[in-house]
Amino acid sequence: MNIKFTNSQLILFLSFVYYLPVILLNEYFLDDHYRVLTGDYAWVGDYRPIADYLYYFLGLSFDVVDTFPIPYIIQYFTISILLGYLVVGISNKFELKKELINYITIICFFILLNPFFLQNIYFRFDSIAMVFSVMIILFLLIIQQIKIEFFALLVVLFLYQSSIIGYPIIVCINVIYLILKNNNRVSIYKYSISRMCVFFSAILVFILLLVILFSQTVMLPVILILLDLYLN
Repeated sequence: MNIKFTNSQLILFLSFVYYLPVILLNEYFLDDHYRVLTGDYAWVGDYRPIADYLYYFLGLSFDVVDTFPIPYIIQYFTISILLGYLVVGISNKFELKKELINYITIICFFILLNPFFLQNIYFRFDSIAMVFSVMIILFLLIIQQIKIEFFALLVVLFLYQSSIIGYPIIVCINVIYLILKNNNRVSIYKYSISRMCVFFSAILVFILLLVILFSQTVMLPVILILLDLYLN
């Protein structure tokens, strides 16, 4: 029997298979136990205030509220919808045949299967911030506007800092695309330099905002944290 999926059906099916084991497990991990026992989200201590505000909204409270499985349901629909737009955007950008769209979907979905991402999905409180940050980074593959990229990186830094390392990968993919399209070297160099400036400018502004928003005593530890995250 030959079963054919539309692209939307394939995305919904893959996302369902991806999240079903997590929801059925219904388990708490180390960080989850800490948040439940202390009653504090505490992401602001990791310089991720957007993650705190996200859960204030979900739980309608400033204390920890376990809204399981709502965060995973939100992630399911978020990934499904955004992945659909991402696949179409990639297909149009790289001028790929429509017959290949399901294969593009599967390739994009493999990004979600890397061990680091998959492991973090099981943290019931942390996972939604990580998923949102990764999807923001992925969308920069099809949205190439310096201002949008800069503010997107700032949001990611205040949401889940580790995800920002995906941006240089996005830049490399775009550089390869420009080379394959036989763009001249000047335009390729210009694109590469401008995006690296955006990357480091976002990190610099992030540090400065931390100093302003939190305290003037956090600058050294913040710099050390960033050096550890991005340079080692």
